[in-house]
Amino acid sequence: MSEVEEYQQVAQKLDNLIEVRQKLQIQYNENNQVKEEFSKLTPNNTVYKIIGPALVEQSQQESKLNVDKRIEFIQSEIDRTENEISTTQQKMQTLQQTISKLQQAQVEAAEKAQPAAAA
Repeated sequence: MSEVEEYQQVAQKLDNLIEVRQKLQIQYNENNQVKEEFSKLTPNNTVYKIIGPALVEQSQQESKLNVDKRIEFIQSEIDRTENEISTTQQKMQTLQQTISKLQQAQVEAAEKAQPAAAA
């Protein structure tokens, strides 16, 4: 595989990772909003959980714990994805430099071949 093809694949991977990161951020924000709403509940409020087509009563404590765990999991996925994005960006820069050097070498080779052809 040529460097250009590899660069294109890495660029596509980066696009996919950025999309994943955006989706995770949306989930993170939604769960934080739910957590914020939970903080406004009184002990008399009832919390329901959707299970299939039905609403099932769930304790506030259990609901809050589930949301906290989800936030923690999503944050770890965001961190993992950001690390992968950083690594992928570094790989792209390296490939970009390699491609640049190859292009420069081709230009120099073409310039050297021109005077020889003219003689």
